[in-house]
Amino acid sequence: FNLHVHEQLDQRSRRLNLWAALTISHLILMSSAANVWDYSCGVVEDMRGSRICNRTLFALILGTVGAAFGIVVCGMKAAIGKAPLLLESVLASVIFTVNAYGVALVTGEKGPGAGIGNLYYFSWISLLSAFFTMVRCSEALSQRKEQPKANAQSHMMGGDEESYMGRSQG
Repeated sequence: FNLHVHEQLDQRSRRLNLWAALTISHLILMSSAANVWDYSCGVVEDMRGSRICNRTLFALILGTVGAAFGIVVCGMKAAIGKAPLLLESVLASVIFTVNAYGVALVTGEKGPGAGIGNLYYFSWISLLSAFFTMVRCSEALSQRKEQPKANAQSHMMGGDEESYMGRSQG
């Protein structure tokens, strides 16, 4: 039957664990920001529109969008076996860039995550998971770009290295 279960799992799971970590960290970021919103901005109407409430809302949106992007990529990997690498790279880069601003706004001196807590920690964890996902995607892209060059060089030599070596010996 020529079933290669291990190979299929490896193929589907490339970067899947990073996307899952990114999704989970953004879900926790979203829920932490929602908690701060409920207790600070949702109860006291005078606080709405203030700097801290705007930054809390930004963290809430950041967590929602990051989790949604992660769910899309994880869903594609689960449903069709892979996600387009270019799509993964673009989404990871966008998430990382927005998270970099998010960490500055949310954990800054006047931000809602300035104190140590879930919002503080998961702002940073979300940034790190987005960074590692982006790095892995760019590594995969660079390997994909280098692969045709290596194939072209081996074809210029008359095929792959083994067939070239075999001809020179025989």
